[in-house]
Amino acid sequence: MADSGCWRTADRVYTYTPDTFIKRELRPSERKTNIFGKTIVLPWTTERLQNEHDALTFIAANTTIPVPKILSFGKVWGAYQLEMERVNGKPLDRLREGREEALRNTEDFITTSVLPQLRALKSSTIGSLGGVVIPPNRITTRDKRAYWPQKSSAESEYNFCHNDLAQHNIMINVDTLQVEAIIDWEHSGFYPPEFEERLWTMRWDEEGYHAMGASRVDSLIDFLSNPRGCKAELEGICRIVSDICYIECNEGLIGVRPRVSFREFGIQGKREAAKAAAAQGKGDLTVEKEGRSLIEVEVLRRP
Repeated sequence: MADSGCWRTADRVYTYTPDTFIKRELRPSERKTNIFGKTIVLPWTTERLQNEHDALTFIAANTTIPVPKILSFGKVWGAYQLEMERVNGKPLDRLREGREEALRNTEDFITTSVLPQLRALKSSTIGSLGGVVIPPNRITTRDKRAYWPQKSSAESEYNFCHNDLAQHNIMINVDTLQVEAIIDWEHSGFYPPEFEERLWTMRWDEEGYHAMGASRVDSLIDFLSNPRGCKAELEGICRIVSDICYIECNEGLIGVRPRVSFREFGIQGKREAAKAAAAQGKGDLTVEKEGRSLIEVEVLRRP
């Protein structure tokens, strides 16, 4: 493995040195535009990075699952970046020598250690640790809606899921052929166990990989689309407000908070925008809390 390098994807820049690994979002000047001149920003680009930071901290504190150690997180030159210690190892999908043994070790480690520990972490509300529902890619490639409402239960029935336990996110020690670390927790959060597909069993380019769990995607979309206790009339408000903020919906209450990517803008402007959106939904609005980086707006509707 090279000592240092850098590569770029549609919404990330990755840089590594002998000791560190940095992933960051694109700066405004680096983003491409579409044919209409509008800047292309992939869904939840900032929220996913924030979610990975939160998940790595959470997993390290509550399990023995090996994950990269965080060195820093914050905004650098206009873009959020996450700096971690570099993991010693090679992604399972790139391993050739000893691959069969590594696959057996991975299967054992995932099923006897990783999944039991993740399923012991419970919540009564779906979504990321920060409150945003960020579904796995196999859902968002099928359904490209801009927001997914939170869903709550009277019991803590949702467990923590990685949501992308694929071979390219499993680092293997090339000497021992054991799992060295689980990486890329951007889509993680609390969901039913059915969300955790057995993606570690084959490479992404193998026949059958993209068919795994395909028959269940529609049912997962249905689950996310129908938040328990959210009245039909509230869903219209959710759709309007979601253009500005992410929302939490439970019974007759909608909580509205600015997306993380809006923190660099003035709070007052976003507060007024949220009020206007709520007014379109004909709901009563009160400002519950206001600060530099967070507003909570409650939209109350009587059944």
